[in-house]
Amino acid sequence: MTSQQTFPISWFDVPDEPLTGRWREHELTRVLWPINARPVDLDGDGDPDVVGGSTGEGRIFWFENVTPLGGPIRFVEHPIRVAGSTMAEAARRPPHAAATGALLNGFNMGFADLDGDGRLDLVAMVYSRHLVWLRQPPAPDQPWRLAPIGTQLPDNLVGFELADIDGDGDLDVMGGSYSRGPRDVDLPDDTPLGRISWFENPGVSRAGQERWRQHTIVRRQRGMYDKFVARDVDGDGDQDFLATRGNSYPYDGVFWLEQVRHDTPRRRFAAARSQDSRSLPVPPDS
Repeated sequence: MTSQQTFPISWFDVPDEPLTGRWREHELTRVLWPINARPVDLDGDGDPDVVGGSTGEGRIFWFENVTPLGGPIRFVEHPIRVAGSTMAEAARRPPHAAATGALLNGFNMGFADLDGDGRLDLVAMVYSRHLVWLRQPPAPDQPWRLAPIGTQLPDNLVGFELADIDGDGDLDVMGGSYSRGPRDVDLPDDTPLGRISWFENPGVSRAGQERWRQHTIVRRQRGMYDKFVARDVDGDGDQDFLATRGNSYPYDGVFWLEQVRHDTPRRRFAAARSQDSRSLPVPPDS
């Protein structure tokens, strides 16, 4: 990829015969290194919009569905201008990113009305360091205000899922980090490792600066936790999670986290394997 080469974000017409027919591509835009595009009714008008991200530019944006009744499908692009900071802007910036401001690429995104104002807000990562939520403004030309959720530093948080983990009626966040380095070799203990933890929603207000408490479940060598799906897998009424693990040979694969509640204190995590990569404590102040 050259410094100026761009790639499309598109939607596709499904043919009558999806397996053998030709899917017609409709290009929405072209960006440097597109990383994600999610259909979601962001403006709440009943039709699907699209939220996308560019790693090469460190920005996210959305396409408003303005299709007239009975007319051809049309989208209008809107930037997601972020007001606020996580103090992570000193990190190395992509060559084509803005000189200042939060760097978001939308690799993983979540959507929920966190502040109860009737509009979907957006949860995203500021370049694998800080998990944040962005309050959707009343109008597309207004900035989205950033509020922090948490971080897994020194580990690099990547995957996350919104769910009511503690059963109190609001949405918490389950998150997982990437370890770095070879798949089959342990790294020094002070390098980014694989961690699973969840962030407890404090009851978000319009101010948006409340502290989300982090609860670490496990931290291991050779763990890459990049996707979580919330499901009550065992049907016992509480929230479990299906998840993926990579970069952890020979332990890669799909697993599930069973939430187990007790009346008395117990260990917060019980491993399913008798052999696994080495477990490590959470660093102080993390």
